[in-house]
Amino acid sequence: MNINSQQHKMKNEHQHEQLDDKWITEYENTDKLYKDFYKDNVYYIQLTLIYVNKNNDIDKIKHNPFLLNNPNILTQEELIGILKQNSIVDNKLYSLLSLLRYNIHLNPTDVKHFLKKSEYYDYLSILKNINDIHFEQTIHMFHDLNDMIIIFYEKQKNVIPKSSKNITKKVYFNPNPNITQNISTKENKKHKKTRRTLYK
Repeated sequence: MNINSQQHKMKNEHQHEQLDDKWITEYENTDKLYKDFYKDNVYYIQLTLIYVNKNNDIDKIKHNPFLLNNPNILTQEELIGILKQNSIVDNKLYSLLSLLRYNIHLNPTDVKHFLKKSEYYDYLSILKNINDIHFEQTIHMFHDLNDMIIIFYEKQKNVIPKSSKNITKKVYFNPNPNITQNISTKENKKHKKTRRTLYK
């Protein structure tokens, strides 16, 4: 093989390698454009904490991101920790009222329709038990929408004063509104007469 033939062969091989590299680069660049539309594991969620007072008014709303220890799962232990850490706000004690999960597990092929008519999609569910909560894989660009909504209600405080623990009060009912005489006074007089009779 002469020198010219060798050079030509080397040139062709070099061009072939460049062509392969170019194809790979183009594929990677294209793949990056669509990466946001691929489904992926859920590694974090948003926490929305809503506090309702005794008058059924919303006192406060807090938003916090929460990193999951296990992909796609908010464990029972994590949930109980969240409830304990957030049950007291501004010296007020709250109890759990409701748990809701928003998990947008939309398929990539439905994104266009979802953006136009999102009202046809319902990804909110009410949870009735404090167990492990599972989140389905979510399109990468929608990860911020996965939400755990926790509604707290202010606890009723029934505190009995120490001084009134051993006090029993009699309540008298007067069926006739025209009678203005104090019934308790009449009752006292009756008790006095009874005592006198006993000592006679």
